[in-house]
Amino acid sequence: MGLNHLDLAIIAVYLIGITLFGLRFRKKQRSLRDYFLADRNIPWWAIALSIVAAETSTLTIISMPGLAYDSNLTFLQVAMGYVVGRVIITFVLLPHYFRGDLYTAYQLIERRFGTRLRTVTASLFLLTRAAAEGVRVYVFHRNHHRAHPDLYV
Repeated sequence: MGLNHLDLAIIAVYLIGITLFGLRFRKKQRSLRDYFLADRNIPWWAIALSIVAAETSTLTIISMPGLAYDSNLTFLQVAMGYVVGRVIITFVLLPHYFRGDLYTAYQLIERRFGTRLRTVTASLFLLTRAAAEGVRVYVFHRNHHRAHPDLYV
């Protein structure tokens, strides 16, 4: 089973569209400060959408509706945790970004708690992201193996 012409057209339109979207916003970027802080000219809803996009994985998008269909709605606890986390980020981290010249949360951690804790938090982030990617690869492989067992003889 391969990609047909419609699939390829959708992929091409997406890639062209996302490239044009990126080019539209890069024109004003002259430095790292412009890139990370966007000249402090981004509306709140764009920041909120960016946070949601950054934390939502393909596995979440694919698995949550199936989980809701297959079981009860206890998975909503995860979504409620996301909401609480966003509120905390809004009131704790975002004011620091807009007050100072912070580019990342790790700069805030370093300023407040030192280089050692910044290194620990950055390392934990990398480890958890690697573990999350491992889960995604495992789920893909497991589902692909079930769908196409003749490929794994």
